[in-house]
Amino acid sequence: MRVIIVDDERHSIDLLCYFLKKHEVEIVATYIDPILALNNTVIDKPDILFVDIEMPELNGLQLAQEIKSRLPDVIIVFITAFAGYAIESFQVHPMDYLLKPVTARQINKMMDSIMRQFMLLTLEREKGSNNRIIQMKCFGKFEVLSSGNEAMKFPTTKTKELMTYLICKANKAIYRDEIMSLLFTGKEGLDRNNFYVTVSRLKTALSSYGIDETLFKFNKDFEVFIKKGICDLYDLTVFIRSNTRITEENLLEAERLIGMYDGEVFSNIDTDWTNEISEWVEIQMEETMLLMAEYYKEKAVDKYESILKKLLNINALSSRGYEELLGFYMESDKKEKYKALFHRYTKVMKNDLNLDIDKRFIKYMDLQIQGELIG
Repeated sequence: MRVIIVDDERHSIDLLCYFLKKHEVEIVATYIDPILALNNTVIDKPDILFVDIEMPELNGLQLAQEIKSRLPDVIIVFITAFAGYAIESFQVHPMDYLLKPVTARQINKMMDSIMRQFMLLTLEREKGSNNRIIQMKCFGKFEVLSSGNEAMKFPTTKTKELMTYLICKANKAIYRDEIMSLLFTGKEGLDRNNFYVTVSRLKTALSSYGIDETLFKFNKDFEVFIKKGICDLYDLTVFIRSNTRITEENLLEAERLIGMYDGEVFSNIDTDWTNEISEWVEIQMEETMLLMAEYYKEKAVDKYESILKKLLNINALSSRGYEELLGFYMESDKKEKYKALFHRYTKVMKNDLNLDIDKRFIKYMDLQIQGELIG
């Protein structure tokens, strides 16, 4: 998201920049002169305008109205030390209204709302321009989809396999000889020819389906670019690389990714690289759901329990999931739920994983049996 900041106090701009750099935004310009900011609107093309209300020559309300008339979809956030402006400012429909001194807590809370609004506006713009929203689904069955159209048809099996390979290897070094050896196993000269034909067919198929280079592209060195929000696997890769724990800032994205995952990846493709990435996703999703459960444990017990149940539904061999949920049932003294889950846990540990059962769970179960006998 492209951001510009307009404030006649440089220290306020610097503080806001510091807070915003922790979020997925690009600060394209900052201004202490509102006239200069207005003149550069067409060049800057902001998605979000942070603007102080009380400024000389042209105040923030006037500036916002002018910019809004030129960029109707711009998201406006007013920043001011004077709460009295609130009613008047809402006449230009700001997304949020912050009082100075701005704090990290304010920004973090606000950015969740802005991100949702920005995604809605982006989808509406794409729909308005060509009425097509592209999705590259890797979770479950691999499909490339466009709203209002049938799934993309790949001209050959090899073109589909090449597409999956490029998605799996996005943001990693890709070597031409490695791809050729994986896709083809004939004579070297023939393999090279078949490879370049396959690359050409894939590019043609993508173009024919309406997927331009703003959505998905790879260059002659097979460096891959995928637009955020259109490919579940790529979005998960970016999320894992950027986050080590679940916070208020990344919770919505984590929930979105988990909501799309049902335990399978590339279920209709059987290659070494898709099988490898499927195992990686399973591990990362287990870790992400456990982190989310940890986040919810002190905030929303129902969600804590629900996310652990989902983990066990999609990964029936998650010993960590069983042990976390069993521990919760012990602490909350939910005996019936504990007993039902304990039987599933022992079966998995003995028959599937060939691992020892945690003694504290056996001890608690024995106490329940003894209590029933005494009762």
